[in-house]
Amino acid sequence: VGVPPVIARAHPASDLGVREPIRGLGLAIFRSQLALKVLLLSAWAAHLLEACVAFVKARKLKAGTLNELSWFAGAFVLGFPCLRFLLALESASAAGAKKYR
Repeated sequence: VGVPPVIARAHPASDLGVREPIRGLGLAIFRSQLALKVLLLSAWAAHLLEACVAFVKARKLKAGTLNELSWFAGAFVLGFPCLRFLLALESASAAGAKKYR
């Protein structure tokens, strides 16, 4: 009478694929979806703040517009290690400037 569908498709939100074990681990640790969302938004906000600080520090070092944006992107993606490297460059630059005054 009717042709059965060849591909039965689930709702896109329920099909997590590879991410399902990661979601299961996150729920096992944090016990709720809300806690996972709060963690995600907090991590995103921290990386954005670090990226803004890196942009300002790179501008203070007069690195150039493209380099400033590169430091912003690197700090946003990598977070603290990139910002720590930039702070080390800033302190070395400040020490060098004081040395030759």
